[in-house]
Amino acid sequence: MAPAAKPTSAPTPQIAATLSGNTVGKDPAALTAIRPGLIACGRTALGLNPAEHGVVTFNLDIGADGNVSAATIKQTQGLSSADTACMTAQMKRGDFEATGVSRTLFALVVLRPPP
Repeated sequence: MAPAAKPTSAPTPQIAATLSGNTVGKDPAALTAIRPGLIACGRTALGLNPAEHGVVTFNLDIGADGNVSAATIKQTQGLSSADTACMTAQMKRGDFEATGVSRTLFALVVLRPPP
């Protein structure tokens, strides 16, 4: 049995992340704060496959306190399950605007290798 592939040192990927839905207050800043974790996920992905690229769309259930109670993948294209699992874990770390009511936001994340 061949050993599992090990990540190599990879350049910083291009990560685009957008948020939609009933966004308020510090929601865009919360997504910006998640971005370094998404970049780390992308760097790991590129270390295993330098041509890795793709898109994932999340439904983010935000509690009344602003914490992410669930990050569910709505759609994905071109990314491995390990990549999307890493990105899901990062999305769950979000600290969004506390509105006093639960709500759902939508996040689109695009991963591309550097030019």
